Amino acid sequence: MNLQPVAPSLTFVSPPYGYTCTALVRTSRGAITYTDFETYPLSGWQNNGGTNFQLVTGHKGSALQYSDNNGGIGSASQYYYNTRLDTTYSSLWVAVKVYGSPTTTYKGLALINAGLNRLYEISIYSSSIYVWSYNVESAGGWRQLGSATISNFNSGYWYTIVLNYTVTSTAVNFYVWVYDPYGNQVAYLTASSTSGNRFRPAYIGLEVDYTGFIGTGYSIFDDFIISTTDPRTVTFSNLQSGLVFNIYDNLGTLTYSFTATSSTYSLNVVRDVVLGTGSDGNIRISYPGGSFLCLNVSIPTSDAFLGGDKYSLITYTLSTSIDPTGTNAVVTAYVSSGSNALTSFYAVNLTATQNYYLMLELDVGSSTIDSSLNAEIYVEGNSQKITIVNGAPTSTSTDWVFLPSSSTKHVIVGNAYASSESTSTLVLKVIGCVGGPNYVGACVIYPLTIQLIDPDPTLSYAEPQPATNPSKTSYEPYSWPEALGDESGYFDEVVSTQLLLNYDFNESLSHWEVVNGTYLKWVSSTDPQALGGVALLNGTLPKGINGDTALIQQVFTAPRIVGDLKLEVRCRYEAQPKGQLSSQSLTISIIDLGNGNIVWSTSLTPTSYYNVYSYAIPSDLLEFGNEYLVLIQVNVSSKGNTDLDYRLYLDYVLLEEGD
Repeated sequence: MNLQPVAPSLTFVSPPYGYTCTALVRTSRGAITYTDFETYPLSGWQNNGGTNFQLVTGHKGSALQYSDNNGGIGSASQYYYNTRLDTTYSSLWVAVKVYGSPTTTYKGLALINAGLNRLYEISIYSSSIYVWSYNVESAGGWRQLGSATISNFNSGYWYTIVLNYTVTSTAVNFYVWVYDPYGNQVAYLTASSTSGNRFRPAYIGLEVDYTGFIGTGYSIFDDFIISTTDPRTVTFSNLQSGLVFNIYDNLGTLTYSFTATSSTYSLNVVRDVVLGTGSDGNIRISYPGGSFLCLNVSIPTSDAFLGGDKYSLITYTLSTSIDPTGTNAVVTAYVSSGSNALTSFYAVNLTATQNYYLMLELDVGSSTIDSSLNAEIYVEGNSQKITIVNGAPTSTSTDWVFLPSSSTKHVIVGNAYASSESTSTLVLKVIGCVGGPNYVGACVIYPLTIQLIDPDPTLSYAEPQPATNPSKTSYEPYSWPEALGDESGYFDEVVSTQLLLNYDFNESLSHWEVVNGTYLKWVSSTDPQALGGVALLNGTLPKGINGDTALIQQVFTAPRIVGDLKLEVRCRYEAQPKGQLSSQSLTISIIDLGNGNIVWSTSLTPTSYYNVYSYAIPSDLLEFGNEYLVLIQVNVSSKGNTDLDYRLYLDYVLLEEGD
């Protein structure tokens, strides 16, 4: 008798995608303020001349309608964000939606000086877009600075006005775009104010100016935002090619959709800069083809999806180990750490050379399930799933599903998340029967082990507490009266010398773009030894592994200076266990945003106590008016004997005119 081994007719094979999606992290937000006008009055806003305020039907949800009673600046009416902006910003982006009707009013944006007696108006009137100044070029009067015709104007359309203004030593420059409801650009104009009475905008808001004697003098507004970055786009990075993004507003409307063709994608969001009605929403990220979710992200009701945002997708390698016979599989996967982002993935595939009926069973006694785990496990086509809720299995088996000969079905883990640094090991049985469901005919039982890990790299010792009303640092604003102006001294007040916003990290991490590394992350915290808030880098490096990450200051504009600039950094580090830190470096670079070149760079090695590091930056390296980034890059490595817990406390980063 000649006995030959027979290949099993049901086998495990590797899944189609070798990664899981665990988080979509917002790394940057340019918005200073935003509103979708779902309520009135708005907290922190001020009326100047407007009347008959009411909420009406808007682009989505509600919109704000009000009338001009000639009681504001220039006998117009302003409703504005009542926070001074001129002491911090010399260039900003603003966007607003305005309804085309009525055509008898100028309706758009008001940029107001600190004295509340001068303004710039960017408005639509009839079928044109205008830039006007009041009490600037013409004392006590209006002056048109520019205009452009709106193509195919329709008074029944919502139009989006996008403004970028930039203050230089010689002018206030305006760049204005107009878009129709479909996102088509229908007008563009540039204009400049060069009068000695020009000003850096202190307040920004809405403008209604009724100049007629008949008709109605009201206007309707929606989707307002003031931002340090261009609100027409949202940028996604660290993408896997082929991923499909579907972005829904809070009303359930699919608003944006795209397929990633490279690691970075810039999404045009000008149709709805403040998504939906200005709160929550849903981002669904699917594997290539779009039929199966990789990550389902819910935006909290306290937050919004805004133009100018930047996001980074966090993915991890999916490990699938199948024995040579194809009858035993072990899967290790990383999942989300919170219920607002649910991870799903194909754990392994099953293929057969004859018809099979399949089911899964969870061996609860052999499994180790963390109390934070939530997940569903099933075979493609199952209606009943193995379900785990907060670590407790509520269903331990699936129903039967038919697998035809010469076909494949996926074993799926869906809607999974667990708390930080948790690990769960699920021991499963794959049961396949050739005669029918319910164990009819010859049956096989294959072991399948799925390990689910949350990758959040937190420290093993006490976690930092978030900054709560941190004390302000002792640094006072420096006097620099002509740094950004000219000899006319036209600014309403002296501006601060600090080129970096939130340089002392007392405003959480606002104005800084966080680029998280694989094992290291930036958070906002406090430190008793610091002067106020700190930007805290922390993480756990597996033994023998390097970790790096970056913190990027948003754009600053080079001032007119005579001497050198001074860069000053105060920081310290901690590492545990003692003696396991192999190397660390903190590199600070200044990058020309126009060409991407590094114009200046230095490296330092922090100590275990706070030190101040000062550097002189030659003024001839920075060209007046150009835009630059400050990049703080940290690299840490361990000696490899054990895991290394690491922290870097960054107290402040000053960039100012030298002595």
